[in-house]
Amino acid sequence: MGALAMGPAAGVIAGINMLVASVGAETVMAGIGLTASAAAAATVTHQSKLKASQRKRERIRKGEWAMEICWNCKQSFATAQSDEACRKDAEFLRRFQVTNLQKDRDQAHCSDKSDNTLKEALSSDERSLMVSLETMPDDAEVYRFLFRIFASPGELLGQMNVQLCEAFRKRFNDRHQKQLRRSSFIRKSNSAKIDGARTLAKDTLQDTKMYIAHVLGATLQCFPSLASTSQSISSCTLAIERIIYDDIHALVFREFRRAFQDAETAFASNLENIRREEKHHSSALLQLPHQNQSDGNMRHPQHAMLAEDLQKAEAKMITMMQETSSPLLKLMLLCDAFRSICWFAEKLHKSASNTDMLIPILCAFLVQSPRVCRADSDFVAEIAFISFFTNGGGKGVEGYVLTMFQAAIQVIAAVDLPSGHAMELELFFDDDKSEASDETEDDEDKFFDAMSIATRESQLQQS
Repeated sequence: MGALAMGPAAGVIAGINMLVASVGAETVMAGIGLTASAAAAATVTHQSKLKASQRKRERIRKGEWAMEICWNCKQSFATAQSDEACRKDAEFLRRFQVTNLQKDRDQAHCSDKSDNTLKEALSSDERSLMVSLETMPDDAEVYRFLFRIFASPGELLGQMNVQLCEAFRKRFNDRHQKQLRRSSFIRKSNSAKIDGARTLAKDTLQDTKMYIAHVLGATLQCFPSLASTSQSISSCTLAIERIIYDDIHALVFREFRRAFQDAETAFASNLENIRREEKHHSSALLQLPHQNQSDGNMRHPQHAMLAEDLQKAEAKMITMMQETSSPLLKLMLLCDAFRSICWFAEKLHKSASNTDMLIPILCAFLVQSPRVCRADSDFVAEIAFISFFTNGGGKGVEGYVLTMFQAAIQVIAAVDLPSGHAMELELFFDDDKSEASDETEDDEDKFFDAMSIATRESQLQQS
């Protein structure tokens, strides 16, 4: 009663004193010790989970799942390669090596000799090598050969690819099912959902890289001819990508669409606004069909269309987006399209193309070509898909082309139409500014002179 009369705080203190007196100080301290032990155990458990997650990431990065499948297939496969595959490998080895021999021979002879003089000076064996050079295996022949190998159940590579594909799909489905089960029990914020989707995408893309790398490595080991020259390695890589991505491209590209959904929406929205604004302005990219032909009997008005070089670029890009799933082949088609755009730029400006010249033309090309950048074309995801699986295209021309398309996407997405006409898409500069920039222009800004290159090639062929 005295404790209660002193107030609530005094009552609590008195209650604690009674507890200590009744159960003993040792028991209370033991209880505190148990709580500390539980906290320490929880900390250790959390650290163990972090370490387990790190080990899982490391295993995914190294592709241990794919490595294990390849090792087990090699150990359990008792049948040797078929005679047909061995003969074809030997044939490829001879035909691919002809290229290096021809290059060495061309360097040894003087450049001013004609082809007839060279042929007369060569021996009969060398003449046969020159004839066989015309039949050097191309990408299509290597693809047909490897397709038959992978389609055969009696070949090691065929069984290995089947097991790797099944494991890849199983890992993909398990990850997404686990994510669905978690989302059904736990409500997450939008940021948490985005982070979870990115984690799933990273794991899927890393699995894809490991899948491709292990199949490619096993193929190069089984067929040494495909690893003999840079051309053979390129043909083999292209064939492997075509075989594998024809099966898993839909799964992999879905991750890119999810990851770049916001960027795709912003790009498509701004592109549509630019098209509505630019339709009231004339463009140097457009021309009337058959405008060079004198035909005064045209009754119907002719609609403007892209210039001839840009039509070629448009056709290449449509093929790239709709008819192939291989990142390497997509990159090759993208470079062909960009080369045609460079041809148009050089004809338009009558000078060698450079970055400052090409960016506006490339942006205007994407604006004036709705067949390439449709509302559902996923153009941003396509460029990201190519860039990721080709390591940015490398440091050469391919990397430059990818960088130019990425820059064009950023320019279009950043155009501020409410402030007026899109000056970023102007194809011609002010004369004074252009002359000043020409004087201080570095050689690194130049991409290449397509017309001069073609002229030099024709001169070499004639000589």
